[in-house]
Amino acid sequence: MRIAVVGAGIGGLALAAGLQRRGADVFVLESSPTLRSGGTAITLAPNALRALESLGYGDALAEHPFAVRTDVAAQRSPSGRTLTLLPSEVLARTRVMLREELHLMLAAGVTSGRIRLGCRVESVTTAGTVRFTDGNGVARTWAFDLVVGADGAHSAVRRAWPNDPGLQDAGYAAWRAITREPVDLTGPDGIHAAGETWGNGARFGFAPLADGRAYWFAVETDALLKARCEERDAPSADLLQRLDALFSGWHAPIPQLIAATDPADMHFSPVQELARDLPTFSQGRLVLVGDAAHAMTPNLAQGGAQSLEDAATLAICLDHLLTEPPGLVSTDRLRRALDRYDTLRLPRLREITRLSRNLGTIAHLRMPGAAALRNFALRRLPDSRIAEPIRRIADWRPPPPTCR
Repeated sequence: MRIAVVGAGIGGLALAAGLQRRGADVFVLESSPTLRSGGTAITLAPNALRALESLGYGDALAEHPFAVRTDVAAQRSPSGRTLTLLPSEVLARTRVMLREELHLMLAAGVTSGRIRLGCRVESVTTAGTVRFTDGNGVARTWAFDLVVGADGAHSAVRRAWPNDPGLQDAGYAAWRAITREPVDLTGPDGIHAAGETWGNGARFGFAPLADGRAYWFAVETDALLKARCEERDAPSADLLQRLDALFSGWHAPIPQLIAATDPADMHFSPVQELARDLPTFSQGRLVLVGDAAHAMTPNLAQGGAQSLEDAATLAICLDHLLTEPPGLVSTDRLRRALDRYDTLRLPRLREITRLSRNLGTIAHLRMPGAAALRNFALRRLPDSRIAEPIRRIADWRPPPPTCR
C-alpha cells in the first residue's frame, strides 16, 4: 500500500514509522526545508506513551526516561495556596521532553530517504492524488492509495473537506519557554511541585526537565493579544516586561522562572482551535490526524497525545491492508478501515475538545469575584472529582487489531 503522510510533525512522523513497520510504502511530504520541531517542551501523559509503544517506539522511549520528578502536581492560587492535587498515579507515568528531542526520536524511526523536505502541497483529491512543489521548485503530481493530512491546524489537506470550518481564536494568548539554567521548583509551602496557578484572567504552569531546567507557560486573557502576537517585530524584551508586571506578585518559583529565561527563547502566540468539530476525519482516500483533524486548546495538555493516539489507531485500522500492492487496495475495503477509525476517534476527540474548551473558560475568568469563587469551589471539591476526567483520558489503550 502506497501512502503519503503530509506533514512531519509529531503525529505525521510517528504514523509514518508505524505504517512502515507494518509493511506500507510511505512518503512524508514536509513543506519546511528543514526538519524542525517547533515549540519548547511537551508533556507526554500515559496515553501518549502507550500510543508511541504501539507504533514501535518502546525501545527509544526507554532511552529517554524523562519522568516528571516532583513531589506533586497541583493547581494553586497566586498566593501559593493549593486548590487541588492531580492524580499521583498519572503523574508517576508522565514524561516531559524537549520537543526537539522527541522530534529527532520520531524521525529516526522513519526509513531513510522517505522524508521529503521542502515539498509544499498545493492540493489533494479524494482519489488520492497529491499536487505539490518539491524542494527544487518543480511541480509534481503523485498518486497514492491513501493520503494522510498530518499538516497541522492550517492543514492544506483539510481544505478538501466540504465546509472546512477553519480556526477561531480561543480568546487568550500564551508565552512558552524553557529556562536557560536549572531552577528550584520548591513552592512557598516547601513542596517541590509542578502544575498550574490560576489567577484573574491569567495562569502560569511549569514542569521540570531532566537536566534541571524547567519548561513553563503563561496564558493571559486579552482581546488585544492577538494583534500583539501578529506584530512579529515586537521586541521580546517588551513581552518579558509584560510578564514581569503580570506575575510579579505570584508565588515562588514563578518570578524566578521568568527571571531565569532569555527573552529571545520565548514563544508567544494566540491560542486557536478548530471553529467546529468535523463530522468525519476521512473523505474518499483522504484521512486527517492530529491538529489537522481536531486542533484544540492546550488546557488539558493533550494536543500531542491525541495526535499520537490518532496515529496508533489509524495504523491498527489499516494493518490488514498495508502489505497490499500499490493500486490494489479496493475503495470498499479502505472505506471500512477508515470508518472504523472515525468510530474509534470521533466521540473521544469531541469529549476531550469540549473538556479542554470548558476548562479554559473556567481558568480564564477575569472578574476578581468570579475567580475567587472558582478557587473556593476547587478547594472544596474532592480531588477525586477533579482527577476523574484526567484519569479517564490517561487510561486510553490502543484498540484491538482489525479482523482480516
